Amino acid sequence: MGTEESNPDTIRIPTGYGDACVIPFPRGNTTKRRFAYELGIRGFTSALADGIVSRETFSFSEQCTVALLPASFLSGQNRDIAGIIRQKKKKNRLYLVPVNENKFVRTMLKEPAVFGLHDYHQSPRDAFDRVCAKMAAERNIAVDISIRPLIMTRGWERQKIIRRYGELVRLWHRYRFPLLISTHAGSVPDIRSPLACISLCNLIGLDKSETDDIMRSFPDLLSQDAVVMELP
Repeated sequence: MGTEESNPDTIRIPTGYGDACVIPFPRGNTTKRRFAYELGIRGFTSALADGIVSRETFSFSEQCTVALLPASFLSGQNRDIAGIIRQKKKKNRLYLVPVNENKFVRTMLKEPAVFGLHDYHQSPRDAFDRVCAKMAAERNIAVDISIRPLIMTRGWERQKIIRRYGELVRLWHRYRFPLLISTHAGSVPDIRSPLACISLCNLIGLDKSETDDIMRSFPDLLSQDAVVMELP
């Protein structure tokens, strides 16, 4: 199905669309190679892979190349997450922390090891406010928008998530901190194409060109972080 390159010296992030979170084996039920293939034929060139330990690129006969980058989407108690982050004096992966509550978020936004925030849709309404938005913009810390809850929920719960994401998009329009778009796919059926992501993001106030730009800027955002080119 393709060839794999695992030498960190040769790994570069291909330009194109990026998925900010996929979950391959062992956390998900699909291998890295299969994930990379399915992402590639749908039009993605890179993805953050939650739980993998090293960077890998995969090239396929369909003339697509996909880079998977190691990431940790942390969850749990605030003090436990803070302890993990503060131990990471040398970064060798991308760490994203949940939007648990305002004081915690403001503290994490000051930590050099934090690349981004996730689970915004489950956070209290004041957990990510204008102060946090300004801090994220100044420190170039991204906020993840997962389209999975937009797919998996219905009715009132879905409308609530749409409104919460809409609040985030309004803050983004004002402060322009980095945004991520992710599928949080744990298996092949969960993967969505860039076009599907663009369509779903229209529900939360992002127009087609904005979502397209966000997903295409993903490789550039990663390249600005030293972790991408740092040897393990």
